[in-house]
Amino acid sequence: MGDRSRCARNSPRPSERGQALIIILVLLGLVSVLFVFNALSGVTLTNERNNITALALAQAKQALIGYAASDNNRPGSLPCPDSNNGGSADLFAGSDCPGYVGGSNVYLGRLPWRTLRLSDLRDGNGERLWYAVSRNFAMNPTCMPNCPLNSDTLGQLTVTGIEPTSNAVAIIFAPGAPLGSQVRSAATQNTAANYLEGENADGTNSIFTTAANSSTFNDQVLALTNADFMPAVEQRVAREMMSILQKYKAATAALGYNGGAGVYPWADRSDGASDGWSGDAYNHNRFPCTAALPVDWGTSGTPSLPGWLTNGCTSPVTGWTSVIYYAVAKNRLENSGSICSNCSASTLTVTNSSNGIADLCLTGTVPFKCTPTVVSTGSADLVLITPGSANAYPRCGSPPCWPTSNFNPIVGYFADAENSDNSNDNYVVPSSTNYDRNRIYIVR
Repeated sequence: MGDRSRCARNSPRPSERGQALIIILVLLGLVSVLFVFNALSGVTLTNERNNITALALAQAKQALIGYAASDNNRPGSLPCPDSNNGGSADLFAGSDCPGYVGGSNVYLGRLPWRTLRLSDLRDGNGERLWYAVSRNFAMNPTCMPNCPLNSDTLGQLTVTGIEPTSNAVAIIFAPGAPLGSQVRSAATQNTAANYLEGENADGTNSIFTTAANSSTFNDQVLALTNADFMPAVEQRVAREMMSILQKYKAATAALGYNGGAGVYPWADRSDGASDGWSGDAYNHNRFPCTAALPVDWGTSGTPSLPGWLTNGCTSPVTGWTSVIYYAVAKNRLENSGSICSNCSASTLTVTNSSNGIADLCLTGTVPFKCTPTVVSTGSADLVLITPGSANAYPRCGSPPCWPTSNFNPIVGYFADAENSDNSNDNYVVPSSTNYDRNRIYIVR
């Protein structure tokens, strides 16, 4: 009895046991909260780093597109990579970027952020971006006049793995944190293998890869194709061609052509020169890029053509003028088109039944400009049509895509039948709203 009383006196009271249990539960709760907090903090940090990386890649992409569209030497071209991590593109060594491995068709190095007029872009781990570019888009422009670059030109790079891409023009890499044996220091900062993994670190071939993040791979990869670049590049090219044509018309007006109203040059059918001699003169097909009639380029006040517009302008024509359709109203040609052998009307007609957007180019404005707008159906003096990006080459699957022996339909370039029939003076505002495809430029 006495022993039981002493045990009872030494045992915790019910209230004390409850308090101890509560303390234990609170501690367990705190541990759980800390665990969840740490887990969420890790997720938040990862998401933040991923967002920074995604933004850097997007900025780099837009800068490359802008560079390609504004290049004055070879529209559509891209800079060499930066091989010394200074931010500036390498200068050409002969026809190629430095370090080129013959037959590889690729240049690999750092993204030249200074050349692209960017801030010092970094990924979510604070690393500068890397960059691979297809050789045919980054050749020395001294390769002209026989190295055309236009919307038929496809990239030479291939990306395998979870996000495969063929015919890539350029690839941007965010290297992420170092993995495995990668060493990043001043002495190793220009060695791709210390930043990129697997095929991505090999600048001697044109194959790269994408994969899920793991202990052996953490590159974030963004591939750019012809479709990413060419809509913007084609707009620049077409608008500059329009400006050149307006200067030509003004020069011929000063010479008294068409009673002082001026004229546009006759179209080219196949060899780059205006077909404007008696009995064999054309008002539609291609822009004349070697010789213009009735007045040649660069003579009697007419403008000279920039080198990039005459690049590939031999027979057969393979430059920009081989992919952009050119048509002039009969009454805006020499002698009001009296010798035009394929004119079907005195003016061109552009129909806009789908309320689509065209680029309306207004004469008499300074500076001359083309404005995207919903145009009304009506007559036109001049039309250019750009085809958009190429998904495969040649576009029609087998030549001739754009016939030169006659005026058969043009295959694979223009989606609307009226723009590809190549037989009359009737055109339509492209029905597609996708600017990766056709776009029409009009002077009224």
